[in-house]
Amino acid sequence: MRDNARVERSVKYIIVDDVYTTGATLNACAEVLSRAGAQDIRVLTLAHG
Repeated sequence: MRDNARVERSVKYIIVDDVYTTGATLNACAEVLSRAGAQDIRVLTLAHG
């Protein structure tokens, strides 16, 4: 994450991934957002592999 990036607690964050396989990428992204203070994190995938 950039040093000057901000996460607003009241914003809904949606992580989009084209294919869900193990979920590792989505989990890693959600973890970074969560540690930065995001409260509402959602996931959208287009296919399951």
